[in-house]
Amino acid sequence: MKTYIDRVKNFSRRLYLISLIKCTLTFTILARLFYLQLIKYRKYKTLSDSNRIKSYVLAPLRGKIYDRDNIILAGNTTYYRVLLDPSIKQNTDKTLKDLATILEIPTKNFIYYKKKLKRRSNNGYLLIHENLSWEDISKIEVHSIDLPGISIESAQRRYYPYNKNLSLLLGYIGPASDYEITK
Repeated sequence: MKTYIDRVKNFSRRLYLISLIKCTLTFTILARLFYLQLIKYRKYKTLSDSNRIKSYVLAPLRGKIYDRDNIILAGNTTYYRVLLDPSIKQNTDKTLKDLATILEIPTKNFIYYKKKLKRRSNNGYLLIHENLSWEDISKIEVHSIDLPGISIESAQRRYYPYNKNLSLLLGYIGPASDYEITK
């Protein structure tokens, strides 16, 4: 039979051991917290900012135009396009080649985009391909890990049910060309 003193010694040893383990774990967690918060602060701040802040231009939606009999003269249709974000550090040549393979487009078509990317002065997205089918969208989404900087965006396009006959009357305005931008 154990005496009272033996039980107290046994209990105090266990208490000391458990306290030591708790203190070690607490010190380890605090040391890791110190390391992440103070020493690696800049790295993780930059990563978190680039992960949550994405700025892009959002084009306004244009309204539908009806005649007096409530027939649509001009409306909007949705289409999908592939954009390249040049601010993401990546191997652009490899990304464009992989995208050309996925979309089954000749690689020589992307030479134009490489030149345009080098000439760009602003940091906006670069339009790579338009009018994607659902099959193309799904292929790109499946390979999105292998395509850094590539994103899919939906956009609106003006639709004229009566072809282009009424577009001049209703005020068709197309996208600005490079020449018009430099003027």
